[in-house]
Amino acid sequence: MEERPIERALGTAGRIVLGPWPIYPRAILLIVLFSLVVRGATRLLNQPEGAAPAGEMTLLIGITTITVAIVFWGVASALARVPTTRARSTYLATLLVISLVGSGTLIILRVVLPDGAVESRAPVAAVLLATLVITFTAVFATNGLMGYTIDRLRRQEEAVRAERSLLLASDERVRADTARFLHDSMQSTLLRATMRLAMIEREDLSPEARQQLRVVIDELDDVREDSIRGVGRRLSPPLSTTGLLVSITELVATYDGTMAIAVVFDDAAAERFRQVGPDDRAALAVYRIVEQGLQNALKHGHAESVRVEIESAGESTTVRVIDDGSGIAAVRSAGSGTAVISAWVDDVGGAWDLRPGRAGGAVLEARLLV
Repeated sequence: MEERPIERALGTAGRIVLGPWPIYPRAILLIVLFSLVVRGATRLLNQPEGAAPAGEMTLLIGITTITVAIVFWGVASALARVPTTRARSTYLATLLVISLVGSGTLIILRVVLPDGAVESRAPVAAVLLATLVITFTAVFATNGLMGYTIDRLRRQEEAVRAERSLLLASDERVRADTARFLHDSMQSTLLRATMRLAMIEREDLSPEARQQLRVVIDELDDVREDSIRGVGRRLSPPLSTTGLLVSITELVATYDGTMAIAVVFDDAAAERFRQVGPDDRAALAVYRIVEQGLQNALKHGHAESVRVEIESAGESTTVRVIDDGSGIAAVRSAGSGTAVISAWVDDVGGAWDLRPGRAGGAVLEARLLV
């Protein structure tokens, strides 16, 4: 919500008072109920001798309180759906209508069901005006405070999400730069080294020296082709060229010999992530969540087998990492990467949870709005 000059001049009070805010029926209901209960208690405590029995007065006050509260709740709920409450004039008019209807109901009930022996001698119009002013002030302040508080919390949440997104983007840039360095510099250096060693191999060497040199060349080739290439693809998976399924398959392959991992894409997810654009945050989020889930299952849960399920339906994708490890307590330990999962879920929208598996272990489930 853009801050106006008059709001800047009045400060926080100006924002609370001037709005406009959405209508919050629950907040209005609570302040009305509180006011009516105080009013009723005051009337009961101030009844003179000879007044109606306390039980009868309590019943009348209760009927008045419940009826007026329902009226306030119903009118506020109905007007809360009016989109034009975003305009300041309409916002104030809406609160005025709520206060007027509620105050009018209270005055009518006071006439029909007198709930106190001490009757006001002031004209009905004056009583209505005084009640309207008091009610409008209470409703106005309550709704404004609620709107201001929720707006502040929303802004703080958006700031946290923006900061998380920046951190994720920065982390991905570092990963991509590191992967490029490994590919462009380290692999080139090792390639030049193996070529020089191959030239030396062709010289007049003893069979034993040539054999040892060949072993070194082969080991360097293995490091260049497999280790460095694999690390680079783990740091920054080439989703746009290989697709998500291939990238996750390569990720799973790094756990060979440590965990048995099964990956299942349903038909919709397989089609959705068959081709991935260079800026597809959803695919990268799925990859990173699976990556963290597998790390947690092995490192913290000491799992022996894991099942990864990826499903798409409409505009959402669900990721599940189901393991047979030691359970939630271990996976939620410090440094278990749950902050990374939260950051990615916030980045693309959605929710996630970690719950016990039916047969033990843990189930990580993220529902992404992508």
